[in-house]
Amino acid sequence: MIKRHLMVQRRSIPAWIGNFSSLTALLLIRNNFYGSVPYDLGRLSSLRFLELYANQLSGSVPDSIFNISSIYYFTVTQNHLQGQLPPDVGLTLPNLEIFAGGVNEFSGPIPVSLSNATKLEVIDFAENRLTGGFPTNLGKLQGLYRINFDENRLGQDAYSGFFFDTWNHSDRNWKPDQLDTLGLEENNLTGSVPDVIGKLQHLQGLSLNANRFSGQISSTIGNLTSLTSLLMEDNRLEGSIPPSLVNCRSLLVMNLTGNNLSGTIPKEVAGDIPSTLSSCASLETLLMEGNLLQGTIPESLGNLKGIVEIDLSRNNLSGRIPEFLGKLSSLKILHLSYNHFEGEVSRQGVFANASAISVLGND
Repeated sequence: MIKRHLMVQRRSIPAWIGNFSSLTALLLIRNNFYGSVPYDLGRLSSLRFLELYANQLSGSVPDSIFNISSIYYFTVTQNHLQGQLPPDVGLTLPNLEIFAGGVNEFSGPIPVSLSNATKLEVIDFAENRLTGGFPTNLGKLQGLYRINFDENRLGQDAYSGFFFDTWNHSDRNWKPDQLDTLGLEENNLTGSVPDVIGKLQHLQGLSLNANRFSGQISSTIGNLTSLTSLLMEDNRLEGSIPPSLVNCRSLLVMNLTGNNLSGTIPKEVAGDIPSTLSSCASLETLLMEGNLLQGTIPESLGNLKGIVEIDLSRNNLSGRIPEFLGKLSSLKILHLSYNHFEGEVSRQGVFANASAISVLGND
Protein backbone atom coordinates (compact mmCIF):
# COMPACT_ATOMS: atom_id res chain seq x y z
CA MET A 1 0.00 0.00 0.00
CA ILE A 2 1.30 3.44 -0.93
CA LYS A 3 1.36 5.91 1.96
CA ARG A 4 0.79 9.53 1.20
CA HIS A 5 2.59 11.99 3.44
CA LEU A 6 1.05 15.38 3.91
CA MET A 7 3.70 18.06 4.18
CA VAL A 8 3.11 21.37 5.93
CA GLN A 9 4.32 24.04 3.59
CA ARG A 10 6.45 26.64 5.31
CA ARG A 11 5.76 30.19 4.27
CA SER A 12 7.18 33.56 5.14
CA ILE A 13 5.13 36.63 5.97
CA PRO A 14 4.18 38.22 2.62
CA ALA A 15 5.89 41.55 2.02
CA TRP A 16 2.82 42.82 0.14
CA ILE A 17 0.99 43.24 3.46
CA GLY A 18 2.96 46.48 3.68
CA ASN A 19 0.73 47.89 0.91
CA PHE A 20 -2.31 48.10 3.23
CA SER A 21 -1.62 51.64 4.30
CA SER A 22 -4.80 51.92 6.39
CA LEU A 23 -4.22 48.72 8.37
CA THR A 24 -4.45 49.30 12.13
CA ALA A 25 -4.09 45.74 13.45
CA LEU A 26 -1.98 42.82 12.23
CA LEU A 27 -2.41 39.51 14.06
CA LEU A 28 -0.48 36.53 12.71
CA ILE A 29 -0.28 34.46 15.89
CA ARG A 30 0.30 30.71 16.10
CA ASN A 31 1.03 30.08 12.45
CA ASN A 32 4.04 28.46 10.87
CA PHE A 33 5.60 31.60 9.40
CA TYR A 34 9.35 31.36 9.15
CA GLY A 35 12.14 33.57 7.87
CA SER A 36 12.54 37.25 8.59
CA VAL A 37 9.99 39.92 9.41
CA PRO A 38 9.52 41.91 6.16
CA TYR A 39 10.96 45.41 6.15
CA ASP A 40 7.88 46.45 4.15
CA LEU A 41 5.70 46.14 7.25
CA GLY A 42 7.29 49.41 8.29
CA ARG A 43 5.10 51.13 5.68
CA LEU A 44 1.98 50.41 7.77
CA SER A 45 1.97 53.93 9.13
CA SER A 46 -1.43 53.55 10.83
CA LEU A 47 -0.60 50.29 12.59
CA ARG A 48 -1.51 50.20 16.27
CA PHE A 49 -1.64 46.48 17.10
CA LEU A 50 1.16 44.11 16.01
CA GLU A 51 1.09 40.50 17.18
CA LEU A 52 3.47 37.94 15.66
CA TYR A 53 3.35 35.56 18.63
CA ALA A 54 4.31 31.86 18.31
CA ASN A 55 5.80 31.49 14.84
CA GLN A 56 9.24 30.44 13.58
CA LEU A 57 10.50 33.90 12.70
CA SER A 58 14.22 34.61 12.78
CA GLY A 59 16.62 37.46 12.15
CA SER A 60 16.06 40.91 13.65
CA VAL A 61 12.97 43.07 13.82
CA PRO A 62 13.37 45.75 11.10
CA ASP A 63 14.04 49.30 12.26
CA SER A 64 11.19 50.39 10.01
CA ILE A 65 8.70 48.74 12.40
CA PHE A 66 10.21 50.43 15.44
CA ASN A 67 9.51 53.74 13.70
CA ILE A 68 5.72 53.26 13.49
CA SER A 69 4.88 55.71 16.25
CA SER A 70 1.20 54.69 16.41
CA ILE A 71 1.94 51.16 17.72
CA TYR A 72 0.68 50.61 21.26
CA TYR A 73 0.58 46.78 21.34
CA PHE A 74 3.78 45.02 20.26
CA THR A 75 4.43 41.32 20.80
CA VAL A 76 6.82 39.01 18.96
CA THR A 77 6.99 36.46 21.76
CA GLN A 78 8.04 32.85 21.09
CA ASN A 79 10.05 33.04 17.89
CA HIS A 80 13.77 32.89 17.08
CA LEU A 81 14.37 36.61 16.76
CA GLN A 82 17.69 38.13 17.70
CA GLY A 83 19.65 41.36 17.77
CA GLN A 84 19.50 44.29 20.16
CA LEU A 85 16.46 46.36 21.04
CA PRO A 86 16.87 49.88 19.63
CA PRO A 87 18.20 52.24 22.30
CA ASP A 88 15.63 54.88 21.28
CA VAL A 89 12.61 52.54 21.17
CA GLY A 90 10.82 54.49 23.90
CA LEU A 91 11.07 57.61 21.75
CA THR A 92 10.12 56.10 18.40
CA LEU A 93 7.24 54.11 19.94
CA PRO A 94 5.92 56.67 22.45
CA ASN A 95 2.43 55.10 22.61
CA LEU A 96 3.59 51.67 23.76
CA GLU A 97 1.37 49.97 26.32
CA ILE A 98 2.38 46.33 25.81
CA PHE A 99 5.97 45.53 24.82
CA ALA A 100 6.70 41.81 24.74
CA GLY A 101 9.35 39.65 23.10
CA GLY A 102 9.87 36.73 25.45
CA VAL A 103 11.30 33.36 24.37
CA ASN A 104 13.59 34.70 21.65
CA GLU A 105 17.31 35.42 21.37
CA PHE A 106 17.42 39.19 21.91
CA SER A 107 20.69 40.44 23.38
CA GLY A 108 22.21 43.67 24.63
CA PRO A 109 20.86 46.07 27.26
CA ILE A 110 17.30 46.97 28.22
CA PRO A 111 16.73 50.35 26.53
CA VAL A 112 16.75 53.19 29.05
CA SER A 113 14.51 55.17 26.68
CA LEU A 114 11.54 52.93 27.59
CA SER A 115 10.87 55.33 30.45
CA ASN A 116 9.74 57.84 27.82
CA ALA A 117 6.87 55.56 26.80
CA THR A 118 4.72 56.93 29.61
CA LYS A 119 1.72 54.69 28.80
CA LEU A 120 3.71 51.48 29.21
CA GLU A 121 1.91 48.79 31.24
CA VAL A 122 3.73 45.53 30.40
CA ILE A 123 7.38 44.78 29.67
CA ASP A 124 7.99 41.05 29.14
CA PHE A 125 11.24 39.81 27.62
CA ALA A 126 11.71 36.61 29.62
CA GLU A 127 13.98 33.89 28.22
CA ASN A 128 16.34 35.97 26.12
CA ARG A 129 20.00 37.01 26.41
CA LEU A 130 19.65 40.56 27.68
CA THR A 131 22.55 41.97 29.71
CA GLY A 132 23.61 45.16 31.40
CA GLY A 133 21.39 45.48 34.45
CA PHE A 134 17.97 46.91 35.08
CA PRO A 135 17.29 50.60 34.22
CA THR A 136 15.88 52.04 37.44
CA ASN A 137 14.29 54.96 35.58
CA LEU A 138 11.50 52.56 34.60
CA GLY A 139 10.19 53.33 38.06
CA LYS A 140 8.78 56.57 36.66
CA LEU A 141 6.16 54.57 34.76
CA GLN A 142 3.24 54.73 37.16
CA GLY A 143 0.97 52.54 35.00
CA LEU A 144 3.49 49.68 34.79
CA TYR A 145 1.95 46.50 36.24
CA ARG A 146 4.10 43.70 34.81
CA ILE A 147 7.90 43.44 34.57
CA ASN A 148 9.26 40.07 33.46
CA PHE A 149 12.92 39.52 32.64
CA ASP A 150 13.16 35.93 33.91
CA GLU A 151 16.01 33.86 32.43
CA ASN A 152 18.24 36.55 30.99
CA ARG A 153 21.79 37.65 31.85
CA LEU A 154 21.19 40.94 33.61
CA GLY A 155 23.82 40.16 36.26
CA GLN A 156 26.48 39.21 33.75
CA ASP A 157 28.16 42.62 33.57
CA ALA A 158 30.14 43.64 36.63
CA TYR A 159 28.62 47.11 36.55
CA SER A 160 25.04 45.89 36.78
CA GLY A 161 25.01 44.51 40.31
CA PHE A 162 21.41 44.16 41.41
CA PHE A 163 18.92 46.82 40.46
CA PHE A 164 17.58 47.06 44.01
CA ASP A 165 20.94 48.52 45.06
CA THR A 166 20.34 51.58 42.91
CA TRP A 167 16.67 51.55 43.78
CA ASN A 168 17.59 51.95 47.45
CA HIS A 169 19.23 55.26 46.70
CA SER A 170 16.51 56.63 44.43
CA ASP A 171 13.34 55.05 45.76
CA ARG A 172 11.50 58.37 45.64
CA ASN A 173 11.55 58.01 41.87
CA TRP A 174 10.16 54.47 42.02
CA LYS A 175 6.38 54.79 41.86
CA PRO A 176 4.87 51.85 39.96
CA ASP A 177 1.90 51.70 42.30
CA GLN A 178 0.10 49.11 40.17
CA LEU A 179 3.01 46.64 39.75
CA ASP A 180 1.64 43.13 40.25
CA THR A 181 4.38 40.97 38.69
CA LEU A 182 8.16 41.20 39.04
CA GLY A 183 10.12 38.38 37.39
CA LEU A 184 13.91 38.34 37.63
CA GLU A 185 14.77 34.68 38.13
CA GLU A 186 17.90 33.11 36.61
CA ASN A 187 19.81 36.32 35.97
CA ASN A 188 22.88 35.80 38.17
CA LEU A 189 21.88 38.88 40.16
CA THR A 190 23.60 39.71 43.44
CA GLY A 191 23.03 41.77 46.55
CA SER A 192 20.27 41.76 49.13
CA VAL A 193 16.53 42.17 48.81
CA PRO A 194 16.02 45.54 50.53
CA ASP A 195 13.26 46.89 52.73
CA VAL A 196 12.04 49.14 49.93
CA ILE A 197 10.42 46.14 48.23
CA GLY A 198 7.65 46.44 50.79
CA LYS A 199 6.41 49.52 48.97
CA LEU A 200 5.10 47.41 46.07
CA GLN A 201 1.87 46.74 47.92
CA HIS A 202 -0.06 45.49 44.88
CA LEU A 203 2.57 42.89 43.99
CA GLN A 204 1.11 39.42 43.38
CA GLY A 205 4.03 37.51 41.87
CA LEU A 206 7.66 37.88 42.97
CA SER A 207 10.12 35.56 41.20
CA LEU A 208 13.77 35.76 42.27
CA ASN A 209 14.74 32.07 41.91
CA ALA A 210 18.21 30.91 40.89
CA ASN A 211 20.24 34.08 41.45
CA ARG A 212 22.90 34.92 44.03
CA PHE A 213 20.90 37.02 46.47
CA SER A 214 22.33 37.06 49.98
CA GLY A 215 21.44 38.43 53.39
CA GLN A 216 18.15 38.03 55.17
CA ILE A 217 14.65 37.99 53.76
CA SER A 218 13.30 41.46 54.36
CA SER A 219 10.54 41.63 56.91
CA THR A 220 8.82 44.26 54.75
CA ILE A 221 7.70 41.46 52.42
CA GLY A 222 4.92 41.15 54.98
CA ASN A 223 3.53 44.41 53.55
CA LEU A 224 2.76 42.63 50.27
CA THR A 225 -0.75 41.61 51.28
CA SER A 226 -1.74 40.77 47.68
CA LEU A 227 1.20 38.39 47.14
CA THR A 228 0.16 34.98 45.79
CA SER A 229 3.57 33.62 44.70
CA LEU A 230 6.90 34.10 46.50
CA LEU A 231 9.76 32.35 44.69
CA MET A 232 13.29 32.65 46.13
CA GLU A 233 14.66 29.18 45.43
CA ASP A 234 18.42 28.52 45.00
CA ASN A 235 19.95 31.71 46.36
CA ARG A 236 22.22 32.45 49.32
CA LEU A 237 19.65 33.84 51.69
CA GLU A 238 20.28 33.31 55.38
CA GLY A 239 18.78 33.99 58.76
CA SER A 240 15.25 33.13 59.77
CA ILE A 241 11.93 33.32 57.93
CA PRO A 242 10.29 36.62 58.95
CA PRO A 243 7.07 36.15 60.94
CA SER A 244 5.64 39.12 59.02
CA LEU A 245 4.88 36.70 56.17
CA VAL A 246 1.68 35.95 58.04
CA ASN A 247 0.33 39.20 56.58
CA CYS A 248 0.52 37.78 53.04
CA ARG A 249 -3.07 36.62 53.23
CA SER A 250 -3.37 35.63 49.56
CA LEU A 251 -0.20 33.51 49.38
CA LEU A 252 -0.62 30.32 47.33
CA VAL A 253 3.00 29.29 46.64
CA MET A 254 6.11 29.92 48.74
CA ASN A 255 9.39 28.38 47.55
CA LEU A 256 12.49 28.99 49.67
CA THR A 257 14.27 25.78 48.67
CA GLY A 258 18.06 25.70 48.44
CA ASN A 259 19.10 28.62 50.66
CA ASN A 260 20.93 28.87 53.99
CA LEU A 261 17.92 29.69 56.13
CA SER A 262 18.06 28.69 59.79
CA GLY A 263 15.98 28.81 62.94
CA THR A 264 12.49 27.48 63.40
CA ILE A 265 9.49 27.84 61.13
CA PRO A 266 7.64 30.81 62.64
CA LYS A 267 4.33 29.74 64.10
CA GLU A 268 2.85 32.96 62.78
CA VAL A 269 3.50 31.90 59.19
CA ALA A 270 1.36 28.84 59.69
CA GLY A 271 -1.41 30.84 61.28
CA ASP A 272 -1.05 29.78 64.92
CA ILE A 273 -2.36 33.09 66.31
CA PRO A 274 -6.18 33.00 66.09
CA SER A 275 -6.44 36.52 64.69
CA THR A 276 -4.36 35.47 61.72
CA LEU A 277 -5.72 31.97 61.04
CA SER A 278 -7.23 33.13 57.76
CA SER A 279 -3.99 34.73 56.64
CA CYS A 280 -2.60 31.61 54.98
CA ALA A 281 -5.87 29.86 54.29
CA SER A 282 -5.19 29.94 50.52
CA LEU A 283 -1.69 28.41 50.69
CA GLU A 284 -1.39 25.44 48.33
CA THR A 285 2.36 24.87 48.04
CA LEU A 286 4.98 25.18 50.77
CA LEU A 287 8.56 24.41 49.63
CA MET A 288 11.44 24.88 52.09
CA GLU A 289 13.76 22.05 51.10
CA GLY A 290 17.49 22.26 51.77
CA ASN A 291 17.77 24.90 54.48
CA LEU A 292 18.76 24.75 58.14
CA LEU A 293 15.32 24.87 59.72
CA GLN A 294 15.05 23.22 63.11
CA GLY A 295 12.49 22.39 65.75
CA THR A 296 9.20 20.58 65.19
CA ILE A 297 6.49 20.90 62.57
CA PRO A 298 4.03 23.41 64.05
CA GLU A 299 0.60 22.01 64.84
CA SER A 300 -0.84 25.16 63.32
CA LEU A 301 0.01 23.83 59.84
CA GLY A 302 -3.15 21.83 60.31
CA ASN A 303 -5.10 25.01 59.63
CA LEU A 304 -3.93 25.04 56.00
CA LYS A 305 -7.02 23.24 54.71
CA GLY A 306 -6.18 23.87 51.05
CA ILE A 307 -2.52 22.78 51.15
CA VAL A 308 -1.58 20.41 48.29
CA GLU A 309 2.21 20.04 48.59
CA ILE A 310 4.65 20.37 51.49
CA ASP A 311 8.40 19.88 51.11
CA LEU A 312 10.49 20.28 54.28
CA SER A 313 13.18 17.75 53.34
CA ARG A 314 16.91 18.24 54.00
CA ASN A 315 16.56 20.41 57.10
CA ASN A 316 17.20 19.81 60.81
CA LEU A 317 13.61 19.36 61.89
CA SER A 318 12.95 16.89 64.70
CA GLY A 319 10.28 15.33 66.88
CA ARG A 320 7.39 13.20 65.72
CA ILE A 321 5.72 13.56 62.35
CA PRO A 322 2.34 15.05 63.34
CA GLU A 323 -0.74 12.93 62.76
CA PHE A 324 -2.70 15.99 61.62
CA LEU A 325 -0.83 15.84 58.29
CA GLY A 326 -2.75 12.65 57.52
CA LYS A 327 -6.03 14.44 58.16
CA LEU A 328 -5.42 17.18 55.57
CA SER A 329 -7.66 15.91 52.79
CA SER A 330 -6.15 18.30 50.23
CA LEU A 331 -2.53 17.22 50.87
CA LYS A 332 -1.25 15.13 47.92
CA ILE A 333 2.56 15.42 48.19
CA LEU A 334 4.63 15.37 51.38
CA HIS A 335 8.44 15.34 51.48
CA LEU A 336 10.09 15.11 54.92
CA SER A 337 13.28 13.20 54.04
CA TYR A 338 16.65 13.76 55.70
CA ASN A 339 15.61 15.43 58.92
CA HIS A 340 15.67 14.06 62.47
CA PHE A 341 12.07 12.90 62.80
CA GLU A 342 11.36 9.81 64.89
CA GLY A 343 8.53 7.54 65.87
CA GLU A 344 5.74 5.93 63.88
CA VAL A 345 4.30 7.34 60.67
CA SER A 346 0.54 7.71 60.29
CA ARG A 347 -1.30 5.53 57.78
CA GLN A 348 -4.07 8.02 57.05
CA GLY A 349 -4.58 10.45 54.19
CA VAL A 350 -1.44 11.22 52.21
CA PHE A 351 0.50 8.57 54.18
CA ALA A 352 -1.67 5.85 52.62
CA ASN A 353 -0.07 6.57 49.23
CA ALA A 354 3.55 5.42 49.30
CA SER A 355 4.38 7.31 46.10
CA ALA A 356 3.11 10.59 47.58
CA ILE A 357 5.38 10.72 50.63
CA SER A 358 9.11 10.66 51.27
CA VAL A 359 10.51 10.10 54.77
CA LEU A 360 13.94 8.65 53.99
CA GLY A 361 16.86 9.56 56.20
CA ASN A 362 14.89 9.85 59.45
CA ASP A 363 14.49 7.61 62.50
